[in-house]
Amino acid sequence: WEEKSLAEIQYLRDLDILQVARDMGFTPVQRKNHWTLREHDSVVFYDNNTFVRYSQEKGNGRKVGGSPIDFYAHFNNLLTGEAIREMKETYIRGHDLTGYRPREQPKKEKKEVPFILPTPEKGPWRRMFAYLTKTRGIDSDVVQHCIDKNLLYEETKYHNTVFVGRDHTNQAVFASKRSSLPNSKFRMDVEGSNQENGWQVNHPGAKLLVLTEAPIDAMSAMCIRKHMGRPVESANYLASCGTGKAISVLRNYMKKHPEITAIRIGMDNDDAGRKAAQNLRTWLQDEYPDVKVGGFIALPEGRDLNDAWRGIKSQGKTPAAKPPARKRQNTVEVE
Repeated sequence: WEEKSLAEIQYLRDLDILQVARDMGFTPVQRKNHWTLREHDSVVFYDNNTFVRYSQEKGNGRKVGGSPIDFYAHFNNLLTGEAIREMKETYIRGHDLTGYRPREQPKKEKKEVPFILPTPEKGPWRRMFAYLTKTRGIDSDVVQHCIDKNLLYEETKYHNTVFVGRDHTNQAVFASKRSSLPNSKFRMDVEGSNQENGWQVNHPGAKLLVLTEAPIDAMSAMCIRKHMGRPVESANYLASCGTGKAISVLRNYMKKHPEITAIRIGMDNDDAGRKAAQNLRTWLQDEYPDVKVGGFIALPEGRDLNDAWRGIKSQGKTPAAKPPARKRQNTVEVE
């Protein structure tokens, strides 16, 4: 029975994920370097018969994705076991799976995708500006500051906001797109991006680094510091663009910026953010024991820096500094 059950599950995992999508009523369409769905363009299908939906996250902070079973479960709002039972009725009924062996995935040489920034919209970038200042509450001076440093623009095709990650030589090597529509959760990195670079806002002479999850959180940190009477230019800001790669992004950054003597961590106050923050503190303690590490500001449960900034802005209050972590000599509050 166990062998039969495992064979059935493997058979379902080996189904052509694009055909499963078609059977469910979706329309797969081929883009330049990948397949997606006409109905959900944040979905990307990969050559190993898996998918990722970049606009949706699981509770652990990772993007929704996986095998054909995961695809069926996600878009039918089912638990994995429920999805397997339904798929067995559709795809296995009448099939003899005795001796079934998983199909071998074709081995393909991984082609290096060139990094090309999306084409910018001819100004003014009204939709992007409205999204950042009205929906997200970012100070217009902060938005303009990032535009002036060539870190931000509106793309022409879908009018997404594009956050441009530049390295220590000011070369664009990373970009993350975010929908400029108020209710959309679409976001994804541009293909070919250097994932270890993140989104950086650097200022000559600054020795303090504020580390956040998303570029909008970094811009919110700039607004909060400005609100507290501290010059935006007195610190550098780094968005890791995800919790899973926070340490690799920070490692890459610190190699290029030995001038940094203090770091404030401003990750989201959720399970993934708290775990990432603790891992960052541990790593910094081991690799950079002389760097002073502290939190940025205290956040309510489940909130991020943009939530905090919009609350501060609406109430006109000065945020409370986050208390330093205990039991670590170098985890003190820094200015």
